[in-house]
Amino acid sequence: MKTFGGMIALLLVMTACTGGDGESEPPKKTTSTSQASEKPAGLQRDTTPAEAAWTADLDAIGQPVVVGTTAVVIQRAAGKRLEIVGVDTATGKQVWAHPFSPNYAVPGISLVPNVSRTKGGAERVIFYLAPDKPSANEDDLLTAIVSVDPATGEIDQESAKVHATEPVSACDDGTDVCVKGVVGPTGTYSNLRFDLETGKFSESSDGAPKDARLIGSAGLFSTGDRPGEKLGVRRAGKTLWSTSLDTLFGKGYTSDNGWVFAHETGPDRYTGLVGAPNDTVTTADSEKAEFVYELAKQKVISFNGKDGTVLWSREGADPCFRATDFDDEQAVVSIDHPIRCLVTGKYTRVGDVTTPEGITMTMEGYDPVSGETTWSQHITDAAAAAYWQDAPRVLIRGGTTVVATLDAGPSLIDTATGKTAPVGDETFVCQTGTVDFDYVTPFEYDDRKVFGRHGTGLLSSCDVNGGPVPGAPTAAAVREGGIKVGESTYVMATADGLVGYQLGEG
Repeated sequence: MKTFGGMIALLLVMTACTGGDGESEPPKKTTSTSQASEKPAGLQRDTTPAEAAWTADLDAIGQPVVVGTTAVVIQRAAGKRLEIVGVDTATGKQVWAHPFSPNYAVPGISLVPNVSRTKGGAERVIFYLAPDKPSANEDDLLTAIVSVDPATGEIDQESAKVHATEPVSACDDGTDVCVKGVVGPTGTYSNLRFDLETGKFSESSDGAPKDARLIGSAGLFSTGDRPGEKLGVRRAGKTLWSTSLDTLFGKGYTSDNGWVFAHETGPDRYTGLVGAPNDTVTTADSEKAEFVYELAKQKVISFNGKDGTVLWSREGADPCFRATDFDDEQAVVSIDHPIRCLVTGKYTRVGDVTTPEGITMTMEGYDPVSGETTWSQHITDAAAAAYWQDAPRVLIRGGTTVVATLDAGPSLIDTATGKTAPVGDETFVCQTGTVDFDYVTPFEYDDRKVFGRHGTGLLSSCDVNGGPVPGAPTAAAVREGGIKVGESTYVMATADGLVGYQLGEG
């Protein structure tokens, strides 16, 4: 589930369709205040301008996924529809396009390209194939799952039509397509496996249990019990454990208010949160309803995936400064130098207007096993408020460097040590919040056929505060923020389209 800068977007759009409860003691903090005039090793950046090799004129809703030498991206199409497009990363030439459907996936889930493999190892782009245009035909209520050759766009397999409330994804073994849904206009809602070699459906042991939904990779699920929602892990058709959210987080916490979980496959460790209790003031006019969220009520928990044992928990915390697209859904082996932020204050949202009040943030590094804080840096109150208003912010993928405005000024921060270096007139890449748009469905609900959806953020050149910077980005900015294709090739989706860069060795 995509998130950045907390849970604002998720809390507004997500609706509902054996661990421990130990609270870690407040750890001792070691504050690092290094602000040398010369940047320490590891905080140096290549400021060579990077000119675009090509630009493809696309109206992207988020960042691409690279499969071989093809960049796959979703874009807005005529008539408030969507297309999934393949672009050659060497030339920027659009090679193929197909109409794309979210099926019945809930609006709070970002629409992103998905990839799987056949059992023989061939990579395939997988998605719901939309009708060419919406109609009143009942058949349009269902859409087929298709697998596409990423290089040519040729449809390799096309399923019978299905009704599903979650995006397609690779099965736990990395092959085929697994999804919870119903085949045809009638049938039993169950875990399905679509074989990418035979084009046939079968019952799947992957996925969430009955009356539950996946909220993380490798089988992390939450149940539909209200009250009594549970969190657990199910793999290969067996529920390894499940525990009440009341036990894990406390009363009033629920995934209905959003969720964020990172999974590390090496230690089989989950770290994240579900939505904290909040206050919503309802009115006769839903657009004037007040949504109030107290940041100090957030709780981040880290737990073992195999048995749910809680490793540590931290109240008033946020998994801050993560990449703004769907990186939280991608498997990582381990995060050796993680960070989190301690947060206080609240924000109130009425309609589309978010107002922060009394927001404070302190970034801290911590030991991933014990949760003990290893260093901390205070973020200015103005920067903290801007962060929670979903303003464009600097994106650095991977590595051990983040950017934030500290008491000492805009700084590069080494997450391994907490050491900092001042930032001047340097260029970075910033990512916006979610790309919101209206989507016309082939069905009506409450006399409506147009519904709000969202993709992930677009990229642009920026300064350390998120302000726009004219001209070409630097090589460092492209390497930090772009999607890597090869040793020196990167792509990124911007307001101008999909842009490709060819960099020298760096």
